[in-house]
Amino acid sequence: MESIGDKLKFEREQKGYSIEQIARDTNIAKRYLEALEAEDFSAFPGDPYLIGFLRNYADYLGIEPDEMVTLYKNFKIQSQPVPMDELLVKRDKKPLFIGLLIAAVVAILGVSGYFLVPEIINSIEARRAQKEIAASEEITAGTVYTLDGEMIERRFLEKDVIQIPHKNQTFEIQLTDIGERLNLTVPGGTMLLRVGEERAIDLDGDAGMDITVAVNDLYPDAKQKSAVLRFDFFVKAPAAEFQPVLEEAPESEVVSTTPGLESRAIEPVTVIEAAVPEAFAVNISFRGYCLFRYLIDGRDREERYFQKGDTVILDVTNDAVFWMSNGGNVSARVAGQDLSLGRAGEVSTRKIGWSEAGQDGTSTLLVEAIY
Repeated sequence: MESIGDKLKFEREQKGYSIEQIARDTNIAKRYLEALEAEDFSAFPGDPYLIGFLRNYADYLGIEPDEMVTLYKNFKIQSQPVPMDELLVKRDKKPLFIGLLIAAVVAILGVSGYFLVPEIINSIEARRAQKEIAASEEITAGTVYTLDGEMIERRFLEKDVIQIPHKNQTFEIQLTDIGERLNLTVPGGTMLLRVGEERAIDLDGDAGMDITVAVNDLYPDAKQKSAVLRFDFFVKAPAAEFQPVLEEAPESEVVSTTPGLESRAIEPVTVIEAAVPEAFAVNISFRGYCLFRYLIDGRDREERYFQKGDTVILDVTNDAVFWMSNGGNVSARVAGQDLSLGRAGEVSTRKIGWSEAGQDGTSTLLVEAIY
């Protein structure tokens, strides 16, 4: 059978990615990425986590996620002992056949029972223990949890609420409905996500992404509908990573900064001037993995992940606002000018739009940083 770890490692090395880079771009801990490549599946707290991380890692590398999940499930089937209790349950349907099968099993056990019986007993005991643990973990839907650190990852029930302290306020996110997709009620609206998806959320409405939510698994058919989620605050790169580039940048290039540092304030950059504002196209290209969200003319909105080599062409009448989980992986071209939208690792927001006409009657197409 094809090796999961070898396939992941081969694709990563072919693309020239490091484990550290992928951990930063996907928000998957480095130890879990290394465990997937080493096929050390015992490092994960459970299958929902493992499958969720495997899907995200495969998608990042350009591998079909379902193919990798199928490989893992096949591996798991081959590594498990024969479920004797399930074989015996079917004896009432085909008594003669099952009787012969039992006789054969007994004969085999007579020869090698010393080795097999303990394993079968352990398997049965393990299943019984899992059922007892699951029963002891029954919790009430509508429980309120508090994110008191940078990350929380666990199983939540439908109607559960996650409280998130942020900037001296407390924001709430609720699991409104769990079906084929998860319906989350978030500050400012609702959000639908499938298994393996990850989205960024603006909690306080300042156009900056504050926290990400990843759906590792959904259980819509269980007695208590539940979802395995990970909430993770955006961790911005340290100030040392925002030092000026030594190469001389083009005059039109936007120099990104750390918001709040007056010495690094970004001045608006002029792209073109015109007597009358006119529609313009923005060509977006991606140098690497990035969560990218845009709002065109205040009405056309989209948010999704892009990978290295992806491109997007957007037609704008008046203005466009862009949010990026990694500004260094995104560049824009407008009216023949190449514009940088941020530095590596920076969560950045930029607006490209027409200013009001000046005293001379001309309008200016500007690139501005939004904090």
